[in-house]
Amino acid sequence: MIKKKTNQHDDEDFAAYDPAEAIAINQANIGSDFNDFLADEGILEEVQATALKRVIAFQLQKNMKERGLTKLEVAKRMKTSRSQLDRILDPAVKTIQLDLIIRAARCVGRKFTLTLA
Repeated sequence: MIKKKTNQHDDEDFAAYDPAEAIAINQANIGSDFNDFLADEGILEEVQATALKRVIAFQLQKNMKERGLTKLEVAKRMKTSRSQLDRILDPAVKTIQLDLIIRAARCVGRKFTLTLA
């Protein structure tokens, strides 16, 4: 005889379920956003820097691919080493000088702009 599988929870479990208790909302967090959370954790600037660097690296790589440029070609145009370009393109490396980003952008036919909001 084949035994029919049943849900682990039976009706008694669900009868005792109180949604109000399951969704305990801290009133202090209502209306706050993710940036507030990151600031409270003390990591807002680090997360923003990582996100910005990832976007820059992605856009540079995208433009290199669109133009059919290799890393070596871009590094030569920048008058720098390929390892330096690798650091610019590596999203994990957050400390890159602005002049290198500007040069890399120019070498792939783009202009780097920075706006403080």
